[in-house]
Amino acid sequence: MTSTNQNSYSFFSVFQKTLVGFAGLSLGLSVGTAATDISESFTSETLPADWTDSYYNGTAPDPNYAIDIVGVGGGIDMLRLQRYSGHAAASNVAYYYTGTTGDVTNGVLGDFSATLNVQTKQTSSQAASTQGVMVGAQSTTYASTGFYVAYDLDGLYIYENPTSHTSNGTLRDSDAFDSSILADTTYELGISVNGNELIASLSSGATELGTVSYTAGADIEGLFGVRSAFGNSGISAYFGDVEITAIPEPSSFALLGAMGALLFVVSRRSVR
Repeated sequence: MTSTNQNSYSFFSVFQKTLVGFAGLSLGLSVGTAATDISESFTSETLPADWTDSYYNGTAPDPNYAIDIVGVGGGIDMLRLQRYSGHAAASNVAYYYTGTTGDVTNGVLGDFSATLNVQTKQTSSQAASTQGVMVGAQSTTYASTGFYVAYDLDGLYIYENPTSHTSNGTLRDSDAFDSSILADTTYELGISVNGNELIASLSSGATELGTVSYTAGADIEGLFGVRSAFGNSGISAYFGDVEITAIPEPSSFALLGAMGALLFVVSRRSVR
């Protein structure tokens, strides 16, 4: 009898230790993939290799290149998307993150939160002139299926499925600013996706200027990119200090919870 109890105890002890190791491994995997941080400050003169450009007409305007990194004063560099005078719609451009790191493969994001600094060179409101971020884009084309979080001098907007530099897509939400934002001034654009929920805000320091949200018919998943959409020539859009935190699928956390519950049951049995 004593021998049987010892063998039983030994079995459960080994099983329990095995589960502890497995749970620890699961915990390590879960913690390791709890967040994938993607950071791009655009401080080098060389454009980053893990971003992909796409022009309105499919080719870069020649002889001028519409994407570069320039100083904006105060020792600060930013990415510039420039619509050059005389180049018509061809200079409008989208610039997508397409890198692979952590849980992110080829730039495809599910749930995430992001912040980036933005500036505009607009000095007056002009029809069909916006700039902003593509979210859940299904391709690296300029007019991709997805959501366009856009702003101009007067407000913040969410559009779905933009089709050109002057057609931003279906308006899903908008928020007018109390007063127009200023050219050559840095603001922070914040974006978050949780399942099918998209929320965005534009802030000046601690002051929130506008916020928009939209509940899509399905979970939002796809590429993240910055975009210009100017219906007139000679205006630049500036972006800097992009910080993205990708949130992993909950499956690893569900596995950890299940392992914890099983470990608890086995522990109680071993005590008995």
